[in-house]
Amino acid sequence: MRHSQTFDVKNLKLKILCSFAFLIIIVITTTIFNAYYARKELRQKVNFIVARIHITPSLRCYLYDKSENQLKLNSYTFYESSGLKVGDSLVKISNSPTIVCYRKNYKGKYTVIEEFEPN
Repeated sequence: MRHSQTFDVKNLKLKILCSFAFLIIIVITTTIFNAYYARKELRQKVNFIVARIHITPSLRCYLYDKSENQLKLNSYTFYESSGLKVGDSLVKISNSPTIVCYRKNYKGKYTVIEEFEPN
């Protein structure tokens, strides 16, 4: 093997090694950030009354309160089939993974309609 061919093989091995190391760093960084935001969201407390529901073509629901603030929770996905309605109250206690949906009945009493767990 000539010197230039040896250099090309070493250069190729170095490129492959650097690409692999870069990929590993990306995977580790993504995992750390996902864990951080999942813990942050778990500690979050939610008390949200649904004033408007936007249903996308993929049947996902985006929920808004009376001030047009969107409920943003990355770990939960609400679908049209979830049965959420305007006026429903979504409650999540801090450090609990469960979101509970309450609805007022005809007597004015809140009853549990659905419980949602993270995706």
